[in-house]
Amino acid sequence: MSLTRAEAAAIELKPCKEPRYEQFEQPGAKVFGVLTSVAKGQITDKQTKKKKEIIRYTVQEPEGEKVNFIGTCKIDLMISPLDKGKLISIEFTGKQSTPNGEMKVFAVGKSEGFISSARDAAFDEITDDDIPF
Repeated sequence: MSLTRAEAAAIELKPCKEPRYEQFEQPGAKVFGVLTSVAKGQITDKQTKKKKEIIRYTVQEPEGEKVNFIGTCKIDLMISPLDKGKLISIEFTGKQSTPNGEMKVFAVGKSEGFISSARDAAFDEITDDDIPF
């Protein structure tokens, strides 16, 4: 598609809204919608200054709002790039004591079939600048 500057200027643009970021701080916090992105990257731990690998998920909720969250060991085991396009539900149910300290516990569910055709199974790449903490 090729547009002239005048044709492009005549097109009405909708403002883009930044995705909400969910940190699952309170039990009952939930994300529900279609998984649209699974991005693998590294972030710098603010306390230790060491790089650590993370996976960031983006879900589009039924109302159209996008939500980002960082995976945990359990979430990363249960959701993968192959699930892009599926309906998923992630609910923070509480904390559990482990030998290494407290761990967040999640109820994770996903549809068997695909809701969306956006199913590129590759990881997307992200950097520190993409993480709002």
